[in-house]
Amino acid sequence: MKYNGDTLFENLKEVTAIMKKLLTLMLLVSLCLSGCALGNNVSEGENAMTISDFKKDTSLTSIPESNGKLLNLDLESVIAYGRLRALFGEPNYETQNSEDAYSYILFVEPESSEKIYLEVYEGSSGPAIGGLNNAESLQAAETLKKLIEESEEVADYQYEGYYQDLDLKISMGIKNGVPYYNEEPCEEIPDFQ
Repeated sequence: MKYNGDTLFENLKEVTAIMKKLLTLMLLVSLCLSGCALGNNVSEGENAMTISDFKKDTSLTSIPESNGKLLNLDLESVIAYGRLRALFGEPNYETQNSEDAYSYILFVEPESSEKIYLEVYEGSSGPAIGGLNNAESLQAAETLKKLIEESEEVADYQYEGYYQDLDLKISMGIKNGVPYYNEEPCEEIPDFQ
C-alpha cells in the first residue's frame, strides 16, 4: 500500500468531525440526565421562580388532600424558622408541640398549570415541605427548598415548645441575628391533644 498524505489528512478531518459530533451528543445527554428532561426549567432562565412567586394563603391551616412530606429542608430548625419568618412573616399557626411547631401554607401559580399548594412546617423529622404527591408539586417543592436554603435573610424570633417523647422543653430563636437553641428536662409538659 502506497502512503498518501492527502488521504490520511482527509481521514483525520472526518474523524475529528465525528468526534466533535459525539462530544456534542454526550454533552446534550449529560444535560438532559441532570435535569432538563425532568422539566426543571421552572427554576432556570426567563421562567425562573423566585421567592416572591410563593404566596402565603392565610385562609388555610392545611392543604386539602395533601399526601404529606415531599422533602426535608437541609437546615437546622432554628435557622429554617428564622428564614421562613423573614421571607413569609408569621406562620399560619404555631404550637408548643415541637413535633408540630409551625406551618406555612404557600401557593405558586406557574404559567402552565393551576395553583400548587405547599406546606412548609416543623415536624418530627425537622423542617420539611409537604404537598400533593405529583410531579408539579415536587418540582415546586424542590424550587422552594433551594430558594429557602440559599436565602441569607433571617428574622429575630423566640420559640418555646416541648418534645413529649423525651420530656424536654425547647427554647430556640434568633436574637440580634444570632441563633440559639436550648433543651432542658421538663417534668410537666402540657397536653397537646
